[in-house]
Amino acid sequence: MDTQRNDTGPPIREITVNQVVAWNTARYRRAAGLTQEQLGARVGWSGESVSQAERSFQPAARTREFDAQQTAVLALALGVPLTALFLPPADDAAAARYVIPGDRGIRYDMRDYMALAVTPDGDDDTPVFGLYRERFNTAASRYLDPEWAATVGRWTRSARSPAMRADLAAHLRDTEQAMLEGAATLRRLAGAIEEDK
Repeated sequence: MDTQRNDTGPPIREITVNQVVAWNTARYRRAAGLTQEQLGARVGWSGESVSQAERSFQPAARTREFDAQQTAVLALALGVPLTALFLPPADDAAAARYVIPGDRGIRYDMRDYMALAVTPDGDDDTPVFGLYRERFNTAASRYLDPEWAATVGRWTRSARSPAMRADLAAHLRDTEQAMLEGAATLRRLAGAIEEDK
């Protein structure tokens, strides 16, 4: 774990995505009113294992490695969406400015991390991002019921500042446009398949 002075603010502290999951696990566990033992019983760990996992966010502690299965089980046990465990720590830029180390010395600040890990939103036209959009649109139409849009609307109305609400509205309009483009592409593909009969 790397901590360096930042001349323009709090020190920079390198953290891993595993540490982000540990930080969030502790916060959501407390919000759910669960003891470490109770959460441990829900996920098949001892209370001490939960304690060690949560403490792994601390600079001197050994970092717990969370695999995909464990992270999904934790989210289910806590009653939060999987992405909730990947949100940047709320105390970023308070005592330290967190960064996630990448390849070749690149560091991702929490804005970059948020865009990558939690809300990828861009107009990237690469084949892989196109596939992501297509798969997202297909999954959303297959698994999410019409009430989902109303639920998202309720969440976004709880945003406090007008600027935040405006940003969220713009993001949702961009997402809607991407989904419409995905639907149009699927219609064209279906038509092309039918024409090939």
